[in-house]
Parts: sequence; C-alpha cells; structure tokens
Amino acid sequence: LNPDAPLSPAKKNWFQNRLFRHAVSDLIRREDLARIAFRSHATPAKGPFAQGSVWLRPFSANAPPNAAAILRSLEAGGFRRDSSGTLRDAQGQAVAFSIATNASNRSRMQMLTLIQADLARAGITITIAALDMPSLLERMTKSKQYDAILLGLIGVDDDPNHQMNVWLSSS
Repeated sequence: LNPDAPLSPAKKNWFQNRLFRHAVSDLIRREDLARIAFRSHATPAKGPFAQGSVWLRPFSANAPPNAAAILRSLEAGGFRRDSSGTLRDAQGQAVAFSIATNASNRSRMQMLTLIQADLARAGITITIAALDMPSLLERMTKSKQYDAILLGLIGVDDDPNHQMNVWLSSS
C-alpha cells in the first residue's frame, strides 16, 4: 500500500492488515471465476503463478471457502459482524470499498460481480467502478483515486523479482 495513497485512514488500516487481506482473498470462490467468467477455460489460482511454483501459496481450488475460519481470522484482525451481518472494523466502521476495472472487459466485469457476491457473504460491501481504460490508467498512475483495481498481467515470469515494480507499492 502506498502510504501517500488518498485513502481514508480506516481503509488504509484494512488494506495494511495482513489478516484482512488474506480473508478477502480466501472469500473469493476462484472455481466460480474460472467456470463462469472464463467459461471453464481457466484454472483457479491464488496469485499470478502457475500451480507448482515455489512462490505460490498452497490452496485447494475445489474446497469451498471455510466461512467460520475466515470469520475467526477477521476477528483476530479486529473485525466483527454486527447484528445485521455487516462487517465492521475495531472503530465500528462498516467495511466497504470500491474495486475499479475497465468496463470494456466482460470477463473482468463478471469477475467483479462474483467477487462482490463472495465478499457480501462476509458482510463486506463492494462497489464496482467500471471505467474506460484511459480513466482507469489515470487513476492508477496519476491521481491514485481508487481503493482497489482488478486488472490482468500477462507474460508473468515464475520469479517475482522480475516484476517488483508491480508487487511493491513503493515502486
């Protein structure tokens, strides 16, 4: 996370919280993304590396997310669900953020709709920001006016050192 990003202090705290980031990742049903958004022409993965890579965090794509374990992890990170099911941080703020992508990419729009539903099951509200590509790139590289962005990378090397400009927010 870029410390100079124009995010609210609450959102900065969420995204800097390792337990929160892992829980959000674990809530996403990757098998649904592969089956629906890519019409079964994709293999579920957790990260940009192929199965078997030494850099890949092990997971089972066929196992459904363990909701109880994920909620326990969120609680350990300072989050709680209220009586209406909304996830709240330690200060009581509802967890809600936007994810931007390029509107012209049908697969990414479908992915975001699925991700939105996955995170809603844990009480997280996602707003989809569908932008034209020039606006998305301007926000990403100049104004930094975004919470999260869904894009694709191609030609990813098996060694993450070759893309440090992508992985490090300080780059």
